Amino acid sequence: MDGKRDVIPLFNWARQNGEAKVIDRILVKLMPEFIRHNCQITAEDISQKERLDVPSSLYINIKKSAEDIIGTAFTEKGDL
Repeated sequence: MDGKRDVIPLFNWARQNGEAKVIDRILVKLMPEFIRHNCQITAEDISQKERLDVPSSLYINIKKSAEDIIGTAFTEKGDL
């Protein structure tokens, strides 16, 4: 599972369903993971880019963190 996944839909969902600073909370919570994967992602990147690919393992951690913070599950298009 070393492929890449686009995190923009996940962050858009978090922004729509979470509180005002949810993106910052996710980024701060996962800072060690971003460093470990040599990924530099900012809230500005998320708001400006149409696509932002990250390693699948990092995507899974971002998804879990977002769901934990928001308190509900993210349904991916393929899961519908």
